[in-house]
Amino acid sequence: LIFDRVWIHGTALDETTRGIYLGDSTSVAVIDSYLNDFHCISVTGACTDSQAINGGNSTLPNGPYKIVNNFLESAGENILLGGAQGSTVPADIEIRRNHMFKPLHWMPGSANFIGRKFIAKNLFEIKNAERLLFEGNVLENSWGGFSQVGWGIVITPRGSWAADRDITIRYNTISHVGSGFQICATRDTLPNGQKVDSIASERISIHDVIVDDMSASAYNGAGI
Repeated sequence: LIFDRVWIHGTALDETTRGIYLGDSTSVAVIDSYLNDFHCISVTGACTDSQAINGGNSTLPNGPYKIVNNFLESAGENILLGGAQGSTVPADIEIRRNHMFKPLHWMPGSANFIGRKFIAKNLFEIKNAERLLFEGNVLENSWGGFSQVGWGIVITPRGSWAADRDITIRYNTISHVGSGFQICATRDTLPNGQKVDSIASERISIHDVIVDDMSASAYNGAGI
């Protein structure tokens, strides 16, 4: 499947959970496209987590994926891989030359605040992926105030089936954020209350990345 030069969008004030859900898929490309206005309304809304592109939760092999040269706008995670139950690790993922953006008029307290609180999280988050290249992307605007603290990039494998490994992050720019990177191996709580470890958080290369205008006070973050 190739999504090429498509416009996928929600509306300015209503809820639209996500643009593309990769699901139980292989060999999918999203290129030269524009995805915008994905958001969940805080407290009164029906959804709690929004993404422009989401995937990585499956009992079947996932990937390869190509996500190149897109504009991706979402209040939750602009791209999220993993986070829900599965049994496989999606692999062979290319994410290059995208613009991941949250407009500041979504941020409470900003000069042009839209007047409706959307649940804001991170710009790019990996909870389950391997053999992933994240290169030449521009990430702008991330703030805290909900369950997160305005991270640019989050690498936290979540689930006994999940791993974040063999990941390269290079030649990216992250601007106007409350926090920079979070990298860890996270324990997960199953529905029965049992705590389990993820498979791995390992072999991660990060180089030639600019993080600028990181401010705990301006973007309600951790400043890390």
